[in-house]
Amino acid sequence: MNRDTILVIHEKSPFQDGLVKLIDLKFGHLFKVIKTETSKLQLYENGCVPKLIILEKVINPKTVEFLIKMKNMGSKLILVTLDASEITELELNLFNAFLVKNMRTSEMLKVMEDLLDYKESYVHPDFGDIFLKKLINA
Repeated sequence: MNRDTILVIHEKSPFQDGLVKLIDLKFGHLFKVIKTETSKLQLYENGCVPKLIILEKVINPKTVEFLIKMKNMGSKLILVTLDASEITELELNLFNAFLVKNMRTSEMLKVMEDLLDYKESYVHPDFGDIFLKKLINA
């Protein structure tokens, strides 16, 4: 793999199918876009470190181990969800960006582009209140 990689951890949902197509259309000329299931993450542990890893939820401890390893090697992690109240403390500390599934496509792609270029983090404004409450209660 001589191109940088964007990895979408894909669990066969219609949303993720569309997301993979969008990412490939927007970034496919610059990045290799790979989709994989959580059960196959070990195949990517010793290969090229992805620039971005995008997923909907952390499913199991092996996924957590993989994400921590990749983040420590320089990957930026994006969680895409519909409900901020489902975000766990672990996810708060692990992910660089939190996106809302129903945000405008152009906005979602712009956030990804900014994370690839220069940004270190992003929280969708719909999640701001919940994040602030969790921070205050920490």
